[in-house]
Amino acid sequence: MDKKDVPGYIFGLAGISIAIIITLYYLPAIFKNIAKLSVLPVSDYALLSFHTSIIFFFAVIIISIILVIIGLISLLKFKKDYTTSFSTKGSGKFFWYLAIYVLVDLILSFIISSVYPSYGITSVNKLPNFIQVYYYFVSVPFESLFLSVIPITVMMIIYGYASRKPRIILKSDDLNWNIVGAISIGVATYSAILYLILGENIYYVISAYITTLMVSIIYIKFGLMRAVLTNYIMSMISFLSVLASRFPDYSLLLTVFLFAWSSVGIYYLFLENESRQKRIQHERSRVQEEPRREIQVPLLKPEDLFIRSSCPECGGIVFHVKDNMSLECDHCHHIIAADDVGPFNVKVDIYGRLHDHYYSDSIYETH
Repeated sequence: MDKKDVPGYIFGLAGISIAIIITLYYLPAIFKNIAKLSVLPVSDYALLSFHTSIIFFFAVIIISIILVIIGLISLLKFKKDYTTSFSTKGSGKFFWYLAIYVLVDLILSFIISSVYPSYGITSVNKLPNFIQVYYYFVSVPFESLFLSVIPITVMMIIYGYASRKPRIILKSDDLNWNIVGAISIGVATYSAILYLILGENIYYVISAYITTLMVSIIYIKFGLMRAVLTNYIMSMISFLSVLASRFPDYSLLLTVFLFAWSSVGIYYLFLENESRQKRIQHERSRVQEEPRREIQVPLLKPEDLFIRSSCPECGGIVFHVKDNMSLECDHCHHIIAADDVGPFNVKVDIYGRLHDHYYSDSIYETH
């Protein structure tokens, strides 16, 4: 493990641990009171409104658990796989971007809260804690699917086939930062418009834009399962923030923890920028150091040059160029002045290659 990755691993694993502890603590109550979950509108976490049953609630909980487990497994090292979620490359940097996400989310929360004090407190937060955890937990697959996975995959497929690079669908290494940024901004804009259509207030729309932007970048660079894991961690921490706000001492402790994690994000933000600048500089140096390919034009003596056309005296087709640029027929030695004009073409080939002659009614044409 690189020493640079250590702070990210420490805070990242702490965040994962917090999320798992919250889930395991409330999971028995969720299963025990599954019937009471019907009070929560499905559209609040599924982005769609439809009829449900007890089987549906069990299904979404189990699916969410499976996705989180796979997301945790994706952090382990695999020898070979075809998706970035299970590649060994970038595992450490995933925690870099997770810390940067915490930094961006914390700054956004402070800015919006100063203008809109009730930011982060919704009608869901008035419900029992186990229902809140259910809401935050099962919203992860729906948000990941509808706000990131589907739109990003569509954009990557379009870009892949338009640029004739279909590999980018599975390998994000073929994407440069300009394309990553363009796709992420496009998807974040799509999610913001979607929340506006659903009637959310502007502050929540701004938050959704930034959140989707960060998750989209993580999805493109590190794969689906790590994007799901990111959503899960941040959702559980959001619940904990609301819960801790009732207890000043715990709220202060959580704030200190998030500030420390954000400081790590600042550190990685500078490191990532420095790394990017080094890659750009290395690429420029490599291009400059490459030997320039020059076309070597053969230097031929005048007697080595030839003309292919037809002599007006004997019909010969091979001429030589003399020092004064006049032409001498190779067969009958007839001399044609340099400024002479006749009813046939003259073609000079300085490379010594033979070409078919062609006829013109007016002048010599020299190429």
